[in-house]
Amino acid sequence: MSNLSRSLLLLVLIPAGAAHSSPGQVQGTSVAAEADPPPPPPGPRLGGKHGPRGEGGPPEDDLRPMTVTGKIQGFATEPHGRIDGILFVDGTNARAGRKARLEALGLKVGDTITVTGKGGSYPQGRALHIETVELPTGEVRTLELLRATLTRVSREGDIARVLLNPHGDVDGLLLKDGFLVRFRPTPTDSRLVVGKRIRADGEGSSTFVNADQVTMTATGTVLDLSSSPPAGPVPRALTTLQASSSVVEVVNNPEGEPDTLVLQDGSIVKLPPRLREDAAGAIKVGAKVAVRGEGGTYGAVKALRANQLQLASGQTFYEPDRPSAPPPPPQNVAP
Repeated sequence: MSNLSRSLLLLVLIPAGAAHSSPGQVQGTSVAAEADPPPPPPGPRLGGKHGPRGEGGPPEDDLRPMTVTGKIQGFATEPHGRIDGILFVDGTNARAGRKARLEALGLKVGDTITVTGKGGSYPQGRALHIETVELPTGEVRTLELLRATLTRVSREGDIARVLLNPHGDVDGLLLKDGFLVRFRPTPTDSRLVVGKRIRADGEGSSTFVNADQVTMTATGTVLDLSSSPPAGPVPRALTTLQASSSVVEVVNNPEGEPDTLVLQDGSIVKLPPRLREDAAGAIKVGAKVAVRGEGGTYGAVKALRANQLQLASGQTFYEPDRPSAPPPPPQNVAP
């Protein structure tokens, strides 16, 4: 193992401020090292997916498959409060990816679990990036969200849900078997209603398709969705909306993250990136939520992009404000 890899492991093992602790002292859920790590050798080096690009990032080839079984001593949390690491009683430091949901596993101090992943053993202890966790019940959970490999897909089924975006356009269909059909936002179409049978063709996987063509099977009418949408009226103005109801559908994106909620009152809630990450582990069918965001009401359907989501427990998640467009430069007015 090179000095560069040891340096990275020390950074993983030592939290901010641990360098001021006495040697060997446990700091929260991480173990402080007995000496400062040696500086990395000069010159840039590209890292693998578990290391940053640029100086100091060891390639993934420096890590090896590991399996660790042990008792949990504590957890590491990141600035937003999500659990991103597990510290074992034997000193092993196991870290999870940015989108992993360790808090959703229901683990607690004292549990004995088995984790697999890639890492190494060093004088300061063992460290690895978690790929799977075997829970105390014996159930195995995979933490790495693998992007689906897309192939040409043709899927036929009955429409169970019509998904609207906050502007009132249709951008997806949920079939009765749970298959998701996505396509570019298009004006509402009286033919795309619950109960109609359609065939969707496009690039996708076993769970979804990005459709470029939808065929109404009863009539053979083809809706071509491959070209850019025709020029239409100015998008509808959005207003601030609120909805409070139980979740009846959780629609995942191709990476397995929840990006749309269908509530019992009929509301369709789009989840932007931060809410998808922060609230994913807490959002389940049957959960009562209160959401707030921008959108509109279209017939009996309310559709919005949430910037705030509150659970029945009172826990609240927020989406950071999007930066507004810079003001136009001042105009020179002739005297």
